[in-house]
Amino acid sequence: MGLSKVLSAHIILASKSPRRLQLLQQMGFEVETVEIDVEEITDEDLEDYKKAEQLSIIKNKAYTKEIPAGSVLVTADTLVFCDGKALGKPQNAEQAEQYLKLLSGKSHKVLPGCSGRAPSPLYWCRGWHRAQYL
Repeated sequence: MGLSKVLSAHIILASKSPRRLQLLQQMGFEVETVEIDVEEITDEDLEDYKKAEQLSIIKNKAYTKEIPAGSVLVTADTLVFCDGKALGKPQNAEQAEQYLKLLSGKSHKVLPGCSGRAPSPLYWCRGWHRAQYL
């Protein structure tokens, strides 16, 4: 799939993140959101920066519906590490506030991973980006 086809593709976004949806819409994509429920467990032997990519691939493979021609399935995950520990998704507002206090003024890593899959011919792309916030 060439770049011009990707840029005109209908995006099936398997994410609950309102920010991911907003970013894709701001880039001009037609976006449909779907939910994929998977257990978010990574291989402990992987380097931290590969764990978010692994989670995005797990989510992508869990999508079992047919991907229509002209569409691309996009899955993503972001992991945050502070003081050498991964912070999971906050379970409630109180935990989210605790995370923000922990991260405030500290160096931490934000490691996103993303996977995409298009229909025939089967096409996969995946990637990650390291970011360190001081």
